[in-house]
Amino acid sequence: MIDDTQNDNQENLEEEIPVNKNLSKKKSENAEETLESKEEKAAKKYSDKKILFVDIDDEITGLFDRIRNLKVENIYLVIPKRANILNSVVNLKILNRKLKDVNKNLFIITNDEQGVNLAMQADIPVYEKSEEDLFNKDDANKSPHLKISPISALKNFLEDDKPVRLEQRKYSIFDIVRKNKNPGLKMSKTREAPLPQSGRRKSKKTRSVKDFFVIFSFVKGYRGTLGIMILASLVLLFAVSYIALPGATIYLKPKSDVIEQSVNITLADNRVNAAELNTHPTNMIASYEVYPGGPIKKTYTYNSTGRKFYGQNANGEITIINQDKKEWPLIPKTRFQSPDGIIYRLQNRIVVPAATDQGFGTIKAFVSADETDIHGAIVGERGNIAPTTFFLPSLKPASQKLLYAKSETVMTGGKTDVKKFVTKEDLEAAKKFAHEKIIEEIIPTLDAYIKDLNDVKKSNLRLLVEQNIAWKRAIRYDDPKSFVDMKLVNKELDSFEVNAEVNATGISFNYDEFKNILKRELKSRKLPQKKLTKIDEESITYRLFNNDAGTKKYVVTASIKGIEEFELDPDKENGKRLIEKIKEHILGWNKKEAIKFIQNLDEVERVEIKTWPVWAPNIPNLENNVKVNLLEN
Repeated sequence: MIDDTQNDNQENLEEEIPVNKNLSKKKSENAEETLESKEEKAAKKYSDKKILFVDIDDEITGLFDRIRNLKVENIYLVIPKRANILNSVVNLKILNRKLKDVNKNLFIITNDEQGVNLAMQADIPVYEKSEEDLFNKDDANKSPHLKISPISALKNFLEDDKPVRLEQRKYSIFDIVRKNKNPGLKMSKTREAPLPQSGRRKSKKTRSVKDFFVIFSFVKGYRGTLGIMILASLVLLFAVSYIALPGATIYLKPKSDVIEQSVNITLADNRVNAAELNTHPTNMIASYEVYPGGPIKKTYTYNSTGRKFYGQNANGEITIINQDKKEWPLIPKTRFQSPDGIIYRLQNRIVVPAATDQGFGTIKAFVSADETDIHGAIVGERGNIAPTTFFLPSLKPASQKLLYAKSETVMTGGKTDVKKFVTKEDLEAAKKFAHEKIIEEIIPTLDAYIKDLNDVKKSNLRLLVEQNIAWKRAIRYDDPKSFVDMKLVNKELDSFEVNAEVNATGISFNYDEFKNILKRELKSRKLPQKKLTKIDEESITYRLFNNDAGTKKYVVTASIKGIEEFELDPDKENGKRLIEKIKEHILGWNKKEAIKFIQNLDEVERVEIKTWPVWAPNIPNLENNVKVNLLEN
């Protein structure tokens, strides 16, 4: 094939080298006439044949649309490997049947083994490029010139012009370069004849069956050799890297546990035990008495419980029904209760008639609501209830079914107007309430005093307060006192005030010194092959174990928690030893087996392994190619 660069150089050479233009013209005309005569013969020879090239993603519908309008009888499809149309025998059968419907015969040219099998199942003639005969014997009988091979099958592509073989050697790039370097060099006139324009055009369009199946092609000459060498070098480099440079990184998370340490700490009064404290005894720190400078005083408000009703009671008419066969007399103030607990009382004595064959005995009566309901709440406006049913709470359950009442109209007249007043019981209850509340104020008051003291002295004192145990042993206080005006009895007040006071002292200690003792004891609890990763100061608890009033010493049992984990740092002895143990066992192992081995170690909580290349299934055999890192928490 002659490329565009060679064509341009050819034209340049024609200008530089003297030629016989008449001779060239004649040769060109003769070539064109020869080409036209060959094309006419070929068209006559192969007018009933058509070769089509199928792309790898062509679908059956698109192929049928291309073929059905062609004015030829025999259709040859050149199909590459792994083409979509060769994936289904059903598609091939459908295409073959559709083409037979339009009077066309289908032939397939392919070297796809699966495609060959499927085409044979679909009863379609198949030709591989290794076969000698492309067409069947009937076609050969029709025209003895039709026997062609798949390599030259492109010659049957009649609707395109056929390329023409050149009768003289083409100019190469080396000839052009050599001529430019040696201007005196002349070229043979056998090269002067220009290539026919039709030949140039046809050479670009024409393809062969062989070209269609070739996936990669290298440029001829030194460029192809260079490409092969580069590709071979890359393959070799990749192989060497795969064999000599595989790697693996093991990520470990050490196993951790929560540990707890308890210790007895003595809090000794700083004045009484000054000499002993100067010797810095183990687990003993100074304590300080806390006194706010006077009694703790508070004023509280207490609500009155007395009620005076100034409203009006609801009243209305009810019908009393008697289902018994005897009369039922009722005295004044007889109670009738509504479903929501409001009591209505009969105002006069009445006798309810007995039941007869004609019906129950009934009588109407006037009733009035009580000031309070059965729960003690003021009724007032709530007594204005809608028609409902009433029962007599003083009767037995069986009698309540025989004698009851109903209202047919709404109760009216109820009005709520209540005034609260102070009772004698309120004053006594207020004193008791004040005593309880003032004791609750002791700890907050002492804490607030210590906070102010810390702000002034830049210290970190804490109040000794027992947890989950009565704290009276650590904090001392007198009996609280309360004050209330006894003249408030029967006065109409919604609430009144009561005053209380108490004297209290507490014990404080330096919390930093207290924590340091606990941390030191916790660190001593740590195992040698582990490291302490966290000390949880929020977990500190203590309780008062013993106290001596004479020496003013308080012994508390305190606890603290922390987290320890195995030391896996490669720079530390324990971590170095474990990593050597791991590498010693797993080199060359399958990755899954290596993970299982490491996961079963007491020191490891979780393990991850990443290999390079990523698809490598095994750990490298070289120890230097295996790295160990710690997973972040």
